[in-house]
Amino acid sequence: MKSPASSPASGRLFSVTLFTFLLLCSALAEATTWKTAPSFDELVRTSRLAFRGVVSTIAYHAVAVPGAERAIPYTELTFSVTRAYAGTRDGAEVTLFQAGGLDPESGMWFGVSGVPSYTEGDVVAVFANDQITPLYGALYGDRGALRILDVPGAGNRVMSHQLTPLAKKPDGAVGTLAGARCVPSPMVASSCNALVDSETQQRITDPTRLREMRNAMVSVEELDAHIAAVRRSATELAPAQTISGDQESFRSLYENFIARLNRADAAR
Repeated sequence: MKSPASSPASGRLFSVTLFTFLLLCSALAEATTWKTAPSFDELVRTSRLAFRGVVSTIAYHAVAVPGAERAIPYTELTFSVTRAYAGTRDGAEVTLFQAGGLDPESGMWFGVSGVPSYTEGDVVAVFANDQITPLYGALYGDRGALRILDVPGAGNRVMSHQLTPLAKKPDGAVGTLAGARCVPSPMVASSCNALVDSETQQRITDPTRLREMRNAMVSVEELDAHIAAVRRSATELAPAQTISGDQESFRSLYENFIARLNRADAAR
């Protein structure tokens, strides 16, 4: 749900309404996520928490926070970790929080631009660092949340959150495959029903083009190997705050977020 324009109260500290809070989150996404999002390798290096796994549960809450006129809605996501890259271990359960979602009090949906969207059972790879982009559940919002889908004729392949396939570049880097996106199956979870042309939205049927695309797509095994190689050269970071699953974790993220805004405001 889109909210009407609202402004923080005057004075040193922000007094935040629910609508203002969601607008501030969206503003941070606009300022941070799309304009300065790093390469995939840099995203891997700067993640405090990174893993591949399955979305096991999604729950919606609201929590009272200092300076807010009413409880802030947020989404609690629990993942079962299949492969740990950083900050967790194989077989663990990880809880992440992100702003917005279904408000349990009003029954209204509050959306935040750039926040990943999940369904229970999704197979994903998530990279998080709440010191860089708090309240999004992933580093640089949905750029830090990859999807893994079964592609006909290719097997499990890695996609961006917008379902653009990831591809291997000639220089060894990983990027998106230009010109195509996956249409997920409405019947089978984590399955790609078809590959379509990004411009025409028509299904790609040319055998040569399909073969070249499938060969270029990043497999799960290639993703794991690439991340391991990148992280070998990365500086080890402290564990993510978001690994613990309680309301105090979201409240701490919120307070850090507001403190960051206040510091930026004071520096002007």
